Amino acid sequence: MSAIYVLVHRVFEAGYLSLEVESHLKKLMTHGCNEEDTEVLMMLRHAVLFGHVKRQRGLRNEQSMAEAA
Repeated sequence: MSAIYVLVHRVFEAGYLSLEVESHLKKLMTHGCNEEDTEVLMMLRHAVLFGHVKRQRGLRNEQSMAEAA
């Protein structure tokens, strides 16, 4: 299992995505993602969008959401 996979599953267990974990995930993604990473990141994205995982609010998150759109 990759570090991305492990981190995302910890987020699912906690039900909360902190700014620190989000930043760490972004750094890990710069090194490349495999198919399993991509799938688990899409699952996380959907979970956040549908409110199953809470995302820490802040200026950085608002900027990230604007960049993703």
